[in-house]
Amino acid sequence: MIRTPLLSRDYEFSVEEITNCPVCNSRQRQLLFVGYDDRFGQPDEFPVVECLECGLGYLGIRVAVGDAGRLYSKYYGKSYFPPVGVTGVGRLKHTVKLSLLYKIYRRFSSRIDLYNEISMRPLERPRVLDIGNGAGAAVYGAHYIVNVLKGSWIGIDIDEHVCAKIRDLGFEAFCCKLEDFAKRESLSNHLGSFTHIVASQLIEHIYNPRSFLQAASALMSPDGRLIVSCPNYDSFFKRRFGKKWIHWHIPYHLYHFNDNNLKILLARSALELIKFNTVTPATWETMQSRFRMPGRGEYNAFMSAKGGLFRQLIVDLRFRRENRSGQGDAIVLVAKKIG
Repeated sequence: MIRTPLLSRDYEFSVEEITNCPVCNSRQRQLLFVGYDDRFGQPDEFPVVECLECGLGYLGIRVAVGDAGRLYSKYYGKSYFPPVGVTGVGRLKHTVKLSLLYKIYRRFSSRIDLYNEISMRPLERPRVLDIGNGAGAAVYGAHYIVNVLKGSWIGIDIDEHVCAKIRDLGFEAFCCKLEDFAKRESLSNHLGSFTHIVASQLIEHIYNPRSFLQAASALMSPDGRLIVSCPNYDSFFKRRFGKKWIHWHIPYHLYHFNDNNLKILLARSALELIKFNTVTPATWETMQSRFRMPGRGEYNAFMSAKGGLFRQLIVDLRFRRENRSGQGDAIVLVAKKIG
């Protein structure tokens, strides 16, 4: 085992050292590099290590879970955009998304659209749980499930402000961790009732991903589906840009997954991988191409970008081979319960 020494005794937040791989529990690892927050200006340095058994990338030292709320509140909130209302524009978007032409485009596009997985396997009155509603994009998914498919939708987020916005738009939301929500559902005998659980760009932030996935498994119906997206540790962008890959995202991304360690993690959480794709969103490609490394403690003004259908078509054509060979910049997977 290669130990990762504490790099500084003067961290802004309390920290903890991770000596065993969170996926396979191996103590064999290598130090990749020492980095800092290149987006929002948190100034401390953290070591990024790689497990020599399962290939998981992770922070060898991370902000302790008890201080995670303060970290996100002070720094990560700078990227926050309030959820947009389900306006006429939002309804028009979903009308377009139901069209045959858009369905054909979506089949070949590498956008991250987890609700596409639901529309490809339509169920009568689906019951959907969306975890980590972030900038409010999930609200359009809620509209699609509730008003188009006539199903039910619940959002979960640890940010009370996000939950309040979702409730203001007429949808149900709970401010808690998934594990706590599962306990609540157990008390009301509602475990195993969700046909779909959606987690977009979330699992890499979760302190205990195995506990998270076990809770998801308990909440899923016997034929339910877990739909997850996250950055791809086997991405060709990571190889090309090295330390300047935008998804190191120190100290917020605790883990960097690929297909191998995700299969291990899912299996140890009573879940089975049934679909695995890699894609390269146009927004990510634009952010990566514009990226400039800031100094420690500096806010990065180059991290905002927009995609769009035309831009996505260009990116799809340019990186089609990489996406198909498992080297796209994002992972989109679908899992079910084992047995």
